[in-house]
Amino acid sequence: MLNADEQSFEEIVDSWKGIPIEKQRRLFYVLDYVLNYHTGDRHLWKPLEEKFAEELEYLKNKNLILTKTMKDRYMGSYEKLEINENFLNQIKGLLVQKYYPMFSEKEVSETINTLIQKIGLRDSLDALLTFKEIFSENMYYSAGSSRRPLDLNSEGYSRISGGFKEKYGFSKFLKSLCEKELAFHIVYVNSKKESKDCFILRYEPIDIASILINIADTKISSFLKKLGDLERLCLYVKWVYPEADLKFFVKNLLKLYTPKQIEDAYASLGDLNHPKQRLNDEMIRGVIQDVESDEKERIHDNLIRFLIDDQKCAIFMGAIIALASDKGRYLELRHSSLNEIKQHIGDFERLSTYINAFNERRLIYFSYQDDLIVPKIVLDKYSEIVKPKVDEVIIFEDEEKGKEFLEKEFSRAEEGIDIWDPYLEESVLKQLEKICKSKPSLKIRILTTNEKLQKDLKTANKKWSNIEAVVILPKEFRKPNGSVGYKRAFHDRYLIIDRNRVWHLGHSLDELGKKPYTSASRFPEKEARMISDAFEFNFDKKLDVLKEKGDWDAIRILNADHKVIARKNFE
Repeated sequence: MLNADEQSFEEIVDSWKGIPIEKQRRLFYVLDYVLNYHTGDRHLWKPLEEKFAEELEYLKNKNLILTKTMKDRYMGSYEKLEINENFLNQIKGLLVQKYYPMFSEKEVSETINTLIQKIGLRDSLDALLTFKEIFSENMYYSAGSSRRPLDLNSEGYSRISGGFKEKYGFSKFLKSLCEKELAFHIVYVNSKKESKDCFILRYEPIDIASILINIADTKISSFLKKLGDLERLCLYVKWVYPEADLKFFVKNLLKLYTPKQIEDAYASLGDLNHPKQRLNDEMIRGVIQDVESDEKERIHDNLIRFLIDDQKCAIFMGAIIALASDKGRYLELRHSSLNEIKQHIGDFERLSTYINAFNERRLIYFSYQDDLIVPKIVLDKYSEIVKPKVDEVIIFEDEEKGKEFLEKEFSRAEEGIDIWDPYLEESVLKQLEKICKSKPSLKIRILTTNEKLQKDLKTANKKWSNIEAVVILPKEFRKPNGSVGYKRAFHDRYLIIDRNRVWHLGHSLDELGKKPYTSASRFPEKEARMISDAFEFNFDKKLDVLKEKGDWDAIRILNADHKVIARKNFE
């Protein structure tokens, strides 16, 4: 026998049989919202704007939905909706049996596709990626048994959207989802008493966020398949150099394409304001990897042609790479540094000629500030093809051979020894002590990024005044997978004897011979001066240059009075 509450509930539901199914759905929608989505403090539904005020009032009159007065220090008293506990189980069962089966994934997908077509997301890749990002896990996620609402006024949404909300009528799109019973529009009042429009996407019986992401993926895939060579190149360059914009592409691609072609290609991609996140999308990475593979072949062929025409291009490319700072996917040599470079590199005009030639072959790019941008794959190919074009190559069979090589080269020095090694270890300092004893007037300079070596360098500096060092500190950064990595200001390793005998080392000085087939390659004497000049330039950099635009911190260990001057006091 039914109790009074059960009988009352059945009578109410029976009375709905005479009303149209669409009207019933609206009643179910309101019940579903109050039961499953009306969670958290200071959340207010907007039934009037979503045209469900009549249904809400009806359910209140039937005592299925109650209002509870809440008190909050930020917004005072307000009414919160809740399901009548006496009908809780019956309402849950009703929704599962009668309402949820009405949601077919196929029909829901078709409905959403129709709504998306109305806002015209097809005109740029950036728009499609923005659309996907809004509904991805970083913007919308499970929080216990509830969902975090999509806040149209939130800092995160504003940061990624740019003009997206206005251009594509995105607020209207979300309200349309509410009208189709696929989302819920609420107002959230924060601790500053500010009212914010928020939307909660349905996740039972079907996850609307997942459907939206799948639809976005399908459209992105279709978009990428239609990209031409120019669009693909722009996408790849944007991945390598995130600051690339329309001016950048016009400046660097005019020899291949007309301004109109470049503008159209860039417009089809959009601004891609956050390439670090968006360009890691799996489908886009596939396109980028394809272009990168083609670029490797192109760069290989161009470097070979340069060598056939003029073998000395190797040392000029080496000078650019040696002088540039490591920025992750590219190297950067700032235009503001070029005037200082003139003071150290005697053949600067010739270097400028090569820079322009490298730009014409797209081995380097010019930023809008005329900084030099060198993709990392150019460095890789340079190491593979160009560096072997040297006077002498030594392969170290074992660690003992490596030590003998260093002792022999150190003993050759009459004026100075310059060591350029980001990963230099203490063992090399011990080897240098021997030469310090025998040649106290010999000038020894060390340029490294190994922060752990500071103490040993300071000790060596106090003991042997002819040892100087500059430690350019690594910069911490966050990898896409969340782990911590470190960027270093330079990457190659050189041993420079008396400024004219330059060895490029395949490993750090202390690693020579420890691993199979470690090697050292000696540049021709005339061209070696370029590497020596590059060392001079980097060693003598002032802190304000290193820290330009938040670049690098440094510690300099001087031999004058055995003083150690560090970081911001370093001039």
